[in-house]
Amino acid sequence: MDRRHEIARRFAFLQAELSALAALIDLEPDAAPAEAAPAAPAVVAPAPVAAAPAAPEGKKPRFSYLPGTTYRISGLNPFRSGNNLAFFDFLREVYGDAPFSREQLEDAFAVMTGDGRIDTVQTAESFIQVFLSTAGAKREAIEVVDKPAR
Repeated sequence: MDRRHEIARRFAFLQAELSALAALIDLEPDAAPAEAAPAAPAVVAPAPVAAAPAAPEGKKPRFSYLPGTTYRISGLNPFRSGNNLAFFDFLREVYGDAPFSREQLEDAFAVMTGDGRIDTVQTAESFIQVFLSTAGAKREAIEVVDKPAR
């Protein structure tokens, strides 16, 4: 059983990493690939948060997964059961239509795992990444309110 737990944890981590990479590709569509990019530092300070420019009429802003991004619930709960359903309901109960940050999502995850309302082998980062990908970018029940300045 311990081996299955480790495999599930590693799959969750890989899934979150792939989602983060896919998000980075979407963030810089015009950027040319770097030949030999230097290794990123282990700890990166969050970029200052600035309001995103208004999207042209009919075009929705890109979904951002970067730390410092602010989100808002904009639709009905897209989940039918499980941890994501409980997490979405908790966010709606706590924040309603008010914006919340990526850091606040981590705090909410800590509260819910501490209370036993969420039972997962995923790390907070992995869980939140997959949650935002599904509820936000795929099902449009969460939207980006503003993005970090670039």
